[in-house]
Amino acid sequence: MNDKADNDKADDDNDESEYDNEYEADRTAKQIMIEFDRSLLQHFNVSSWNAFFEALVQRELVPTVWAPGELPPPVGIWFNFRRLQRSHYNLDGINLCLCSLDNANFEGSSLNGAQLGYGKNICYRNVRMDAGTDFRYADITACDFTGAIGMEQALWDGAVYDQGNPPIGLPPDVLARCKIEPPESGLNRTNKPNEPDDPDDPDDPDDPDEVLNPVSQTPFGQCPLKACVTIYETPW
Repeated sequence: MNDKADNDKADDDNDESEYDNEYEADRTAKQIMIEFDRSLLQHFNVSSWNAFFEALVQRELVPTVWAPGELPPPVGIWFNFRRLQRSHYNLDGINLCLCSLDNANFEGSSLNGAQLGYGKNICYRNVRMDAGTDFRYADITACDFTGAIGMEQALWDGAVYDQGNPPIGLPPDVLARCKIEPPESGLNRTNKPNEPDDPDDPDDPDDPDEVLNPVSQTPFGQCPLKACVTIYETPW
């Protein structure tokens, strides 16, 4: 009798385990992702942007990450600042570490103490970075640093690039501080280096931010926020 009871219990445990595994494989959660384009920056100067960004981090709205088996956060925020035009600006200390900056242009700007985010094909020609500009863990593939001032003083630990498309203008000793990584699979960017904005591109928003200096804020009533909101079914 005891052997039969033990076998029955083991069968029940196996059935429950199989059910749990099947349930875990199929379970999903709805997740709302809010994507802001580069026009968002026109509403801020450097200090107010950094305060806004820090508030989002403290509320765990950025970055949108979760551990395996953990319920995904219901809301996440993504900053898609591709093709951002910020040439000849004073951006000392700005925190863009979680922003996508593909094909952005910072030529001639001051980036002392700034934290830069993900972005390929970025123009950093003639920028100032002699006070600890932070490129740590950034992807600098195909970025142009020609004529940049203070490259030796910038932070490069963990910066990565594709060997087939390395950054331009970095001294050999600086490039040696960066890591070579293979190209991304499935998520490769298709933008060409320094490609101009296409006025007929439906995915390319208007550029009021290009004529505004971030030192002065623009009231939201004059230029409302633009965002793309997507609802995902996310497995967990």
